[in-house]
Amino acid sequence: MFELIALLLLALFLTIILELFVAYFLGHKSKKMFFLVVLVNFITNPLLNAVMLAVALVARNFYWPVAAVLEIVVVFAEALMLSKFARKDFGEMLKLSFSMNLASFVFGLVFFTISGV
Repeated sequence: MFELIALLLLALFLTIILELFVAYFLGHKSKKMFFLVVLVNFITNPLLNAVMLAVALVARNFYWPVAAVLEIVVVFAEALMLSKFARKDFGEMLKLSFSMNLASFVFGLVFFTISGV
């Protein structure tokens, strides 16, 4: 159980670090935006990982279709939260959310595949 919690915390930490880097690279450099990126990840990342863990345990054949749908939901949910909290254009926040989530998804896929987790 400790290993699972540690793995989920590692995934959250790596996601936040990478998505902060992406936000910075795309010109979102304010402390408020950094705080919001961290906040939305504290909301969406544990929920996504909990559901994906359950799917992996119960319905392994549906893992990738469910992952694709949930990633799309997360992109839109984070864009909505970022646009509301930062008072920024939804389209702009959708591009940011898509970029951050694409980067973290690809990184996570490579990292956890290479590490054998």
